[in-house]
Amino acid sequence: MYQKSIGDTAGELWKALGAKGDVTVSALPKLLGKEAALVQQATGWLAREHKVEFDKQGKILIIRLTPSEAAAFKAQNGR
Repeated sequence: MYQKSIGDTAGELWKALGAKGDVTVSALPKLLGKEAALVQQATGWLAREHKVEFDKQGKILIIRLTPSEAAAFKAQNGR
């Protein structure tokens, strides 16, 4: 059951990143309105599937969809 919550949150995260672009990892729980542990697990899910990439800017960790996933989001949402 918890695995479904992680998968659902991964889907929400994918859509949020597609819409927003670069987001700090620390902002994700607030952005999604979910507990940090669940968001971290969903982030891992997307990372394992090679759907997100990370960029460190000083002490800040940025997450974004990979270019191919960003293109898929745009195609899916008519952007």
